This record gives sequence, C-alpha cells and structure tokens, in this order.
Amino acid sequence: MSRHHARSLWRLPPGATADEALDRLGVAGERQRHAFVPHGTSATLIAPELTLAVHTWPEHGLATLDRYGELPPDAERRLVAAGWSPLPEDPR
Repeated sequence: MSRHHARSLWRLPPGATADEALDRLGVAGERQRHAFVPHGTSATLIAPELTLAVHTWPEHGLATLDRYGELPPDAERRLVAAGWSPLPEDPR
C-alpha cells in the first residue's frame, strides 16, 4: 500500500486550473474534472500505480495536490517551474 502525500500550493498563475496541474505533472491516466461556480476546479487522475487529486481556489491563489503513489522524478519540479509554489510552512 502506498502512502498519502499532500502538498499545499499558493501564488497560482492567473487562470490556473487543476487540469493544467495534471498536464504539467506529465502523468497519463483516466481523468475526471469538475468546475465550481464562480471559481475553482478539481481534477482527479487514476493510473495503475498512482492516484492524484488537485483542487484549486483561484480567488485565494491556492491549490492542493493529494497523491497515493509515486510521481515521475521531475514532476513536482515542472509544476513549481510553471509558478505553482509550495507553501513555505507546509510541513508535509
């Protein structure tokens, strides 16, 4: 069984969506998406060895990334390089 990893992100790029985060992580799998009115998106990705969920609150510049399983080695670096910054005080 895999461990749960959670990451809080802030200062999202303008217009950032949960789908964009999954694209930047570069993992293939089955996706589901939901848009909230008036703001925010959630997206999930299920692959054989990985489950991801991304939730955004663009009105606050925040997002969370929850995963079970391992990401490719440079996946989070690509997300951060695109402006998705980890919260500095995030102890996870």
